[in-house]
Amino acid sequence: MGDIFEDCYFSLAGGSLIIGNARIEHRVEHIGGMLSSAYLIDKRSKYSWHGSTREALTTLIGNPVRTLSAYSSITDNTGLSERHLSVTIAVNDDEARLVYTIHPGMPFISMRAFVTPAITRQTATSESASGIESGITKSDVRADCIYSLGICEKHLRISAIELHDVTDIHDMLVTRAEEELFHTRTRSFRGNIFVLSRRITDDTLMIVKEGPTPAGSLNRTGDDLYVHAAASVQLCGSGLGSDEGLIPAYGMTIGTPASHAAGREYARLYARVHKNAPNGTLRIMSNTWGDRNQDKAVNETFMLRECGSARTIGVDIVQIDDGWQQGASANSLLKKSTAWGSYYAADPDFWTVHKQKFPHGLAPLTAYTKENGFELGLWFSPDATDDYAAYEKDADVLLGFYTGFGIRHFKLDGIKLLSKTAEMRLSALLALVTEKSGGKATFDLDVTAQVRLGYLYEKQYGTIFVENRYSDWGNYFPHRTLKNLWLLAEFIPPRKFQFEVLNPRRNAEKYGDDPLAPAAYGIDYLFASVMVSNPLLWMEMQHLEASDAAQLSRIITVFRKERDALHNAEIRPIGNMPDGTQFTGFQAIIGPGEGYLILLREFSKADDFSYRIVDVPDGLSITMLASNDDGFRCEGTVKGSSVHVSMPTPRSYAFLRYTI
Repeated sequence: MGDIFEDCYFSLAGGSLIIGNARIEHRVEHIGGMLSSAYLIDKRSKYSWHGSTREALTTLIGNPVRTLSAYSSITDNTGLSERHLSVTIAVNDDEARLVYTIHPGMPFISMRAFVTPAITRQTATSESASGIESGITKSDVRADCIYSLGICEKHLRISAIELHDVTDIHDMLVTRAEEELFHTRTRSFRGNIFVLSRRITDDTLMIVKEGPTPAGSLNRTGDDLYVHAAASVQLCGSGLGSDEGLIPAYGMTIGTPASHAAGREYARLYARVHKNAPNGTLRIMSNTWGDRNQDKAVNETFMLRECGSARTIGVDIVQIDDGWQQGASANSLLKKSTAWGSYYAADPDFWTVHKQKFPHGLAPLTAYTKENGFELGLWFSPDATDDYAAYEKDADVLLGFYTGFGIRHFKLDGIKLLSKTAEMRLSALLALVTEKSGGKATFDLDVTAQVRLGYLYEKQYGTIFVENRYSDWGNYFPHRTLKNLWLLAEFIPPRKFQFEVLNPRRNAEKYGDDPLAPAAYGIDYLFASVMVSNPLLWMEMQHLEASDAAQLSRIITVFRKERDALHNAEIRPIGNMPDGTQFTGFQAIIGPGEGYLILLREFSKADDFSYRIVDVPDGLSITMLASNDDGFRCEGTVKGSSVHVSMPTPRSYAFLRYTI
């Protein structure tokens, strides 16, 4: 049996599963009651990753494997993803399932196992150690192994990349470890993304653990990747516990990207899975929480003033954070409360609109926003009682605001996922609201605290609210926000993120004469630095100085003309990693010879810099769209994949378009 979608194909015959496309092919064999990886082929280089012995594909489904059956579909995840081939392998009459997905033209195959943990989890196997210095120590497939591939290599280098959320306490969101692997011993690594490179030929094997960050992963018993270069590579840590039923393990993607562009190719795959269909473009949202008045200021009059400012500045969505609802959360400044998770127990009417603050309900706000061409959004926190048992009730609440008021943007906060059941129910909430809204409702998923989905798990849904930063506490520095966006952009399309812009004039006295303080920057620079993401005006806009509001409006006017193209472009970080003193920025690639450059000079001692860019022929012309540096100069053409600029003003930016 088999199926085809564009260049994607699969077959299950004679005990072998073959799945592939024009870039990659993977073969899994059923021999002696065990599934094992036979090979993974890079079709461009013709190199085959395989081992000298067969090891279990995964320990999650147990042995013996008696029967396999398969069915396939062409799906787009309710419109959230590009169309792709999905193949489900039912093991032992559906005791377990392996679900594979593959996208046309992409050098990656993704897989997720669905298993019954209480029945199928295997016990740990032990590693053998000879103690002989010249001997090769081989290892069995480890317990809780999501995926294993035999390899036989002597000259491998690994880059292990770990993503970090809980951003209230973390401010370096991408870290990496690199080393040459000693092929006679097993090494283990913590992380989400692993790139193994053959030093002789530059063939590359990329393995991505598509679950929460290591800090947010459930039931961890060790590291995430175990490599024995002469035996196998094993991705471990399924997250499975004692939950009952058919439970999804954390997923994985394996691929053979070009050696010089592994992160870039994975970001392209991510963009296929996260199409951002409910928005269709980059959108500018405002949220007053950044000025730290919390729920104290939130009421009808205050929010109507915010809407007036939004209309003037050019905001797409005015989001009301915690405080619009009848119930008081633990963040309330107006009422003492401990409610954070168990909302219905605290007040059965917790999620009704606050009658005193909004005596006319939300109708005046939704009418104003509709009349003036923008939208209203709401903060919401799912009820965590009994592992989110009330997820269907929560879905009804959100759908009620969608059908009753046309509200379709929901920030989901306060999430704490302590079991696979909780993860499944939160995923079911997202799926239910998406399906019943016809794919129009969308979510901003907060990853600032507690245990959440992270960057790679259920990535088809919504955008990620990355940071809480406040000038009141002195923890907002524009270059640090830019740094985190720049680092994440290597692997994840920036359209997945919201990054904040604060009112730079607030709390200037708390920073002293620090040249990297928010007040040292123009507000248009702050906006330009995050405009490859979905910019979040994290402020009470009505309190902006008139000159700042006008400056912000001007850069937003330019941005709105170009944002559709930016949304669909491939975004690559260029220049140096931001640290407050560098030349840095982004290249947005629309196609061969066409795109944008967002160039940023931080508080650098130099005035000139040469940016390396990609996918451009010599002789492109460059057009200025916006800048805050009257002295900005560039050669006007691209030469040898670089563009040389002069930016004499510290903390300046240039937004450029290049064309043939």
